[in-house]
Formats: sequence, structure tokens, C-alpha cells
Amino acid sequence: MSEIGDSTEKKPLLSVIIPVYNVEDYVRDTLDSVRNQSYKNVEFIVINDGSTDSSGDIIEEYRAKDDRFRIYHQENVGLSTTRNRGLRKAQGDIIYFFDSDDVLIEGAFEKVIDRMQDTDSQIVFFGLMLINKDGKKARGYTVKKRSDVEKPIKGKVFLQQMITSKTYGAVVQKYFIRKSFLEKTNLTFEDNQIHEDESFTLETLCLADRITSFSETMIKKRLREHSIMSTSKGIKNVEGWARAIERVLNFINKNDIDERTREAVLTRLRTIAHTAIRTLRNLDHPKKPVEHYLPNETQNNLGFLVKAHAKSTFLYRVFKFINRKIG
Repeated sequence: MSEIGDSTEKKPLLSVIIPVYNVEDYVRDTLDSVRNQSYKNVEFIVINDGSTDSSGDIIEEYRAKDDRFRIYHQENVGLSTTRNRGLRKAQGDIIYFFDSDDVLIEGAFEKVIDRMQDTDSQIVFFGLMLINKDGKKARGYTVKKRSDVEKPIKGKVFLQQMITSKTYGAVVQKYFIRKSFLEKTNLTFEDNQIHEDESFTLETLCLADRITSFSETMIKKRLREHSIMSTSKGIKNVEGWARAIERVLNFINKNDIDERTREAVLTRLRTIAHTAIRTLRNLDHPKKPVEHYLPNETQNNLGFLVKAHAKSTFLYRVFKFINRKIG
């Protein structure tokens, strides 16, 4: 294992953390999109997470031509653990977690940082657009309607609004976050877990006191073959969702979360649970029952419809229909 890091003389305001794993066809577009931003007081923490293609060599090219790039190489440990390592390495006051196959729209850094500094926001949110492997808008994708939040509001209010309007998404690449806020709240990603955004983003929004947002799209998120977002879902996905649900349930039980926010969080967790159950049922040979991943106590916490779904898809559909009819 080796690591090579460079630092500029001036302390960066922004740290962009980019885990890299087998993305040789896309990583240049990704790194160019952040390197060429108009805002320059930034460091790029790029961590090669055990790639077996030429990704490691490609990112070294960027270290050679731009000393804002701090390059690290490690054996494969997964996205969440790599993000946590990047967070520990970060020198900036503002953190942005970016993926190595996505593209940032020009001017995003400057707009978001200006908003964050002018409003003293702990978090700034903006929209994304899904693109295919060729960089074109993904088929069938429509940009969700969003509104600007120019004056800071509490994260829990922002979360409630998104859950109610059905515009919530856990993708962490839509958020710039102050490092001091993450340190104060001890928020990190769950190590060795996929779907780690599900718990991290919910907890972040519940704890934030000052959040603002942009309605405009600033990131193009790529759907590609073999990525976590696009591959067929299996047992590992179910395990990741289950771990996220348990972590967030523990979080809301240990923290002073008001009833409206708690219900918003539970609404999201129920969606995750239903997705996990459907995935498990669609597998050819599920080795363990639903209760192994979502124990009875968890089902009780999530409510009647989740319990019904865990017992029978037919029962779930019947009770969901009745529930819809009676409002």
C-alpha cells in the first residue's frame, strides 16, 4: 500500500473527496469537471480504492499537473470506508463528497460556496440530473421541481418538505457540508456498507440548524453498467438497506427528534424496507427469511404495512389498498 499527497501553501477552503474504483472510461471527465471550476481555493482528495484497471495511473496524471490533487492508493475497502478516510485527510472548512464517474457543472463551486459563506449555512443543497454512460440525459428521467431556499432553515424542516413533496433523495453528492458540523455531530459513513448515504443523509438533515438550497441542477450523475445504482439488486443490497434502517432507528431513539421529523424519517425508512422486501422476494433463492434482515422489533417500529409486507406480498397489497381508500 502506498500514498502520495501534495498540499498547497494556502489552506484550502473546500475539500473534494473522490473515491475511485475501476472507472478508467469516466474518471478524466470527472476530474476535469472539478479541476476546471472557476473557484480555485480547493483541494482534491482522490483515493484509488484498489482499482484493477488503469484508474490509478490516470489519477496520478492529475497530481503531476496540478498540486491541488492529493492522491492516495489503498487496497479495496469499499466506498463508505474510503469516504471516511478522505474526511480524515481533509484540510478544508467545507466538505464535498463526489463520485468518480459523475460530472459537475461549471460554476457550481463558486455559487455554492458564495451561498454558504453569505448565509453561514452548515449545508447547501442543489439538484442533479441522471445521465447515461455516454453523458446524455438518462431515458425517462425528468428533473424534479425544486425551490430555492435562500434564507437558512433547519435541516429537519427541509427534510419534512422534501418527504412531503416526494422530492427527497439520499444522494450525498447534492450537499456541501461544513466540516465543523460533521466534527461536532460525529457524523461519518457506516464502514463496509453499501447504501451508506441512506443513514448519513437522514442523520445530517435531522441535526443541521442552517441549510439553504438551489433549485438548479449542478451535477450530472452517471448511470453505468456495474455501478451500485444500476446493477441488479441482491443480498448485499438488502443487507445494506437493513443496516441503514437499524442505524437510523437507533439514531432517532437516542436523539431528541420531534414527532413531525420522526414521522418524516420513518416514511423514508418504510420506503427502504419495502424496497428491501421486494428485492428479497424477487431473488431466485433467498437463503434467509425477511425476519433475518428486518427483525420483528424493526418491523414493529416501521409500522403495520411493513409488517404485512414481511408476511405476504398479497396481504401488503390488500392492506395498502384499504389504507389508501380510508385515507
